[in-house]
Amino acid sequence: GCSLKDLAFTLAGAYASGKEDGARLAVVAASLQDLAAKLETVGALLAASTSDASPLPEGIYLGEGPQVAADQIAFVFPGQGSQYPGMLKSLGVAFGPAREVFERFDAHLREQLPQALSRYIYPPDHFSAEEKKSAERALTQTFVAQPAMGAADTAMLTLLDGLGVRPAMTAGHSYGEYVALFAAGVMDEMALARIS
Repeated sequence: GCSLKDLAFTLAGAYASGKEDGARLAVVAASLQDLAAKLETVGALLAASTSDASPLPEGIYLGEGPQVAADQIAFVFPGQGSQYPGMLKSLGVAFGPAREVFERFDAHLREQLPQALSRYIYPPDHFSAEEKKSAERALTQTFVAQPAMGAADTAMLTLLDGLGVRPAMTAGHSYGEYVALFAAGVMDEMALARIS
């Protein structure tokens, strides 16, 4: 059987080789069944062919006209509260530059934190539900959560930069505004770590 990620990869490749203008449909789906249901909804909306401008259901996005140029990408950074133990672990394991960001943040904040920042983000395996809850609570403390978000966002920025993906604009929600300033070149990594 086909997986959702394989289908998305194949369709993205087909789209990339298509026309530069016209209509585009994007569907955010959690499963193949969810995708099928949303595509049925799109089919029904197209069959109705009304000029009604009512909003599309959540997860269905339609765009028309020329696509946005690659140099018009905007990065939006999340605020405190989106952190969780183990975030970006697979990227840190697979990509040295991402892992190196976490190691640098450990060094930047060695004097400010009771333990290495990466120990909060990547605590030892949990043997009980209480140990898991304790690790989650430790990462919600503002003095840990914000630098953890900064490190994770910087790791992702590093990987995207290595792929040649750079933002024309940056923005952030709450704490994410600091990372947006860093991504825009207003401050260096050490300053981001210390401000966080």
